[in-house]
Amino acid sequence: MEKMACISFPSFNHIVRFLLTWIILGLHPIHAENKVYLLESEAEGLQAKLDLINSAQKEIMVAYYAIYEDDTGLAVLSACVHAAKRGVDVRIIVESLSSRISKGMLDYLCNYNIPVQYFNKFSWKKGWNNITSMHDKLLVVDGKYFITGGRNLTNNYYSKFNRSKKKFIDLEIFTEGEVVSQASRYFNHVWTAPFTKYMNNKVYKTTLKDYKHIEAVLDSIYNIQQFHPVKYWSDKTDPVQKINFIRDYYHILPRTRFVSNKVMSLIYEADSTIQIESPYLTPPRSIRKALRNAAFKKVKIELNSNAAYVTDVPVSSAAYANDRDLYLKWGIHAYEFEGQSTLHSKAMVIDNKITVIGTYNLDNLSHQFNSETITVIEDTAFAYKVSRILKSRIKQSTLISAEDEPDPFRNLKFKQRFLFSIFRKTAFIYRPFI
Repeated sequence: MEKMACISFPSFNHIVRFLLTWIILGLHPIHAENKVYLLESEAEGLQAKLDLINSAQKEIMVAYYAIYEDDTGLAVLSACVHAAKRGVDVRIIVESLSSRISKGMLDYLCNYNIPVQYFNKFSWKKGWNNITSMHDKLLVVDGKYFITGGRNLTNNYYSKFNRSKKKFIDLEIFTEGEVVSQASRYFNHVWTAPFTKYMNNKVYKTTLKDYKHIEAVLDSIYNIQQFHPVKYWSDKTDPVQKINFIRDYYHILPRTRFVSNKVMSLIYEADSTIQIESPYLTPPRSIRKALRNAAFKKVKIELNSNAAYVTDVPVSSAAYANDRDLYLKWGIHAYEFEGQSTLHSKAMVIDNKITVIGTYNLDNLSHQFNSETITVIEDTAFAYKVSRILKSRIKQSTLISAEDEPDPFRNLKFKQRFLFSIFRKTAFIYRPFI
């Protein structure tokens, strides 16, 4: 006799277990995959920011060392205002001494409920603590995406299509996934720090004529912008094995040293190679010690920074020139960048598998005073992309060698040579502060 197929129905216990499983999963959601896209070009760097802001649905967090009311800064502010008109919560933090936002613009932003805070605004009462500056470059949108790197919101960083006397070469990353929550928490931490102050919580008596002029300018800029959906950028990202957003704590001064300690630990733990690109390469003694230790372990080290006639900070190049003999003695390959623009990116690649991109320069300002953030990405494929870019820039640089040591004064005009000579001789005085 042919057997009939058995059909088993779920018992009450099975149904309860199934429902409980989904409730638990709902309370503890599966973590979103972390994905990154390298924003090498200036065009992509600015367009990605505008697209993220234009696609925002809930929240926009903007924290930048410098925002100007030039083509670049106005483009970002215009996108923020139109986001606020859609009901998106927009908050902005800027460095008090480096940003240029007029009282009229602050008043206009206040009208659309966009608060602007200055970080550590100068006060004689603060004394030594006035040195601390916010050096961050961070855009976080909807808790899902963030962009960070070395570019500020001024024409200097987007000079290929915006007029600018200064021209900087830089790198940024577009990131999505669970790691974005770390960046969001950091922004909120700085936002509530006791030394951030609201700049547009009072009326500056902007005239109606000025108000309408600002509105017309921002509207005209917004109307000519071309936007992509955020999916356009998300599709460009690649998953990475491991990523962390490293920051310090600033509710008290002096702040913690988590960022500096992470940079030093990566140098100490390197096994084979270290590539470092920093526009201002005047590392404090602790980091110089880490570099020497790595060099004595036969780790191949490549340092690249600006030549004196390329830099925008001559005192930094002067101190770097004083270190050249040390690097030669330790067997470190040190280079001086001689491109048509000024090197400004802050990037490291360790052992061809760990990448660091952020705002941290290898100098005392970043080590001891400024607020800084870095993103540490452990992924071989991504490290290869960044390493390739760093090597391409080394091709535009001059190697400092014992056989053919380049003249640090080359291509400087008479007045520049005179000042550079003074800077080199007095570096021991100012170096702890740069």
